Amino acid sequence: MRSKRPLALATTAILLFGEAACGGDDSNSAATTTTAAENVIVPDATVTKGLAATQLLLADIQSGKESDKNAAVAKAFDGWYAYEGTIKKNEVGMYLDFEDSLAAFQKAIKASNAADAMAAATKFAATAQTYLAKHPG
Repeated sequence: MRSKRPLALATTAILLFGEAACGGDDSNSAATTTTAAENVIVPDATVTKGLAATQLLLADIQSGKESDKNAAVAKAFDGWYAYEGTIKKNEVGMYLDFEDSLAAFQKAIKASNAADAMAAATKFAATAQTYLAKHPG
């Protein structure tokens, strides 16, 4: 199970293409450009901090430090979106492993399956370690 990104991308596409289809010249409106999260490139130091923060949040969710686990998982995804583009640019295979780990973690939390949540968090951490060995920040 993936994140809710497809819905967000579909909404963005409707907004972008829907506006273009309406035609007209509104020279008073400010031009805006939306860049998908997986295309945003940030410095390696930001990725390093982001990976650490995501791992800490996953651990806090598992330990019960986060009382609203679903909201905390959403927060983990939001954090991931801030730096995922750099990982995708550098290591597509690892990017997919991170995405799969987060999706598996989310599914496990929704199902109250602590063992699967732990396995997904462990996979995320192992992928982070491998990524950071190749791309230290």
